[in-house]
Amino acid sequence: MPGTLASDSLAVVLHSAAITSATTTTGTGQYVGWPGDVQVEADPGTMTGTHTCDIEIQGSDVSNFGSGVVKLGRFAQISQAATATQRMNVYCNKKYMRAVIVTAGTVTADNVVVTVRPPHYQRTPDTTA
Repeated sequence: MPGTLASDSLAVVLHSAAITSATTTTGTGQYVGWPGDVQVEADPGTMTGTHTCDIEIQGSDVSNFGSGVVKLGRFAQISQAATATQRMNVYCNKKYMRAVIVTAGTVTADNVVVTVRPPHYQRTPDTTA
């Protein structure tokens, strides 16, 4: 089926939770274990309020991100009732990845989901799974 992922159940989820106030949310490191290009998707769910939301993707060779933390990419700032899924391709040469989400202002989000998909997944750009 065009526009769907061949194996979405195997995608690594870096964050999947509601955001209810202006805060910094640092996700738990998730083992990705592959060096190479990956696609990261950020689905802001339904965000309301006067806010900004920045999502940065980080990598490390240790699961607690105690050393060797690198910035792999950053999504365009999300603001004012955004609902569109954003995608970016990054090169990951670390074993672990995490999402760091910084929100400011008055924000309510039902569920912000950040997902990593390895390059061998069948995907079509600019469609939802």
